Amino acid sequence: VERRSVIGGVGGARMSNKAPPSRGGLAGAGGDEDGERLAGGSAAMAAAMAAMGSRSSATMTATMSDDEDGGAVGAEALGGAEMDVDFLIPSRPRGQSLEFRIHSTWGDVHYCGMSGLEMFDVYGNLVTLLDPAAQVSASPASVNDLDGYSNDPRTVDKLVDGVNATCDDLHVWLAPFTAGESHTVHMELNVPVTLGMLRVWNYNKSRIHSARGVRILEVLLDGRTIFHGEIMQAPGTVSEAPAHAECILFSEEEEMLEAIDKFDLEHYVDIEEPTDASSSLEHSLERPSTSERCAPAEGERPRTAANTAGPGAAAPRASPMVPEELAAESSRERPGTAVRRATGKPEAEHPEKPEAAKASYPIGRILKLMLISTWGDKYYIGLTGLQVLGADAEVYSIEEGQLDAHPKDLNCIPGYSGDDRTLDKLVDGVYQTTDDHHMWLAPFSGESDGWLSVDLGDALPVSALRVWNYNKSSDDTYRGVKKLRVFLD
Repeated sequence: VERRSVIGGVGGARMSNKAPPSRGGLAGAGGDEDGERLAGGSAAMAAAMAAMGSRSSATMTATMSDDEDGGAVGAEALGGAEMDVDFLIPSRPRGQSLEFRIHSTWGDVHYCGMSGLEMFDVYGNLVTLLDPAAQVSASPASVNDLDGYSNDPRTVDKLVDGVNATCDDLHVWLAPFTAGESHTVHMELNVPVTLGMLRVWNYNKSRIHSARGVRILEVLLDGRTIFHGEIMQAPGTVSEAPAHAECILFSEEEEMLEAIDKFDLEHYVDIEEPTDASSSLEHSLERPSTSERCAPAEGERPRTAANTAGPGAAAPRASPMVPEELAAESSRERPGTAVRRATGKPEAEHPEKPEAAKASYPIGRILKLMLISTWGDKYYIGLTGLQVLGADAEVYSIEEGQLDAHPKDLNCIPGYSGDDRTLDKLVDGVYQTTDDHHMWLAPFSGESDGWLSVDLGDALPVSALRVWNYNKSSDDTYRGVKKLRVFLD
């Protein structure tokens, strides 16, 4: 009987014997035909042994045997490409040496990482390590293997520190990634263990950085493949992280299911998103500094920095990132926002609007933009440019004195002075750029109390706004405005 299975979040799973195509996260048997979602109790865990619901067009099937020999499994179209994999997924595999082979990420071509790994035995007990620093290793070990890095906290021992539903740099592992090369994590357990379930928590620093998470993963136990498939991409938030953890089941023992369900109820239910920038961190971190960044030489790996400032410590200086190139064609270029190209059509060529259309536009003097949220950054918010258009699509001339904001810019932060990412850059006419000398950046508290205003000088019709979001680099685009409300007078 073919099975596809995964825990669909904490304490629940979707069941279907004839499941739609799935991405992976499988190994198990049992289940009903109803496509319903169960909540709580061992029944929910048992349902997790059933077929997994559709998550992408990739498919994978598994035949699970009742003995230690397991069954043959085939996979196709993994990660959006043809991939023929023949391996055994055993029931209740037993061993001591685990190896995790990372074959691809969710889009990042320079780095790969995970937030946590959990192993449960067939009795539902969490498998812990006596000396994680000695028993867990990786190749590459971490970003500290790169020139210019030292003491970066995102080391491989963080995978078993017990803090998994997190966006905190201090509890994740990150390493250089080069397509086609070997990327492995090795774990030596205290004693041989009969595994009941593995759970993989993918890299979850932010929505943008979740592209560094593992996509195609192969797991070996004592040299024998026990899983080969696609791992769910992390959501970039704390509250949704448990539902996106990939569970790989090897047993349907009721005792194990009940024990793991109890563990999940104690650790991962009712997790709330942090209400401010510091509450999501184990340590109360200061706002990280933002600095002028320069591009490394062509072909060089972009740098990455962890937020490690402790209470009272000076904020770390951000590391340089690679700006997007206008004509980049290389498949190894960092994904993200691209610089827009000019259309070449002068504004004077816009046809005049009929008088009736002109009259339909709102008329006012004070335009106010309430800045509700960013694309993931909890500390800063910014824009590259802003234009206000009149009834004939003409661009109103706006000077620095007509702009105001709260907070005004980075120079209002104690310890900051002379930072030139000020309001006047929004109207300096340079919009298609990754140069932050032509951008505005301000502190962001996570609450909807920030605003930006434009005084038009007189009551004028407003037909449209042109907004260029923060475009410094692919890593820094998450400082851009995501949601805003616009008011006129």
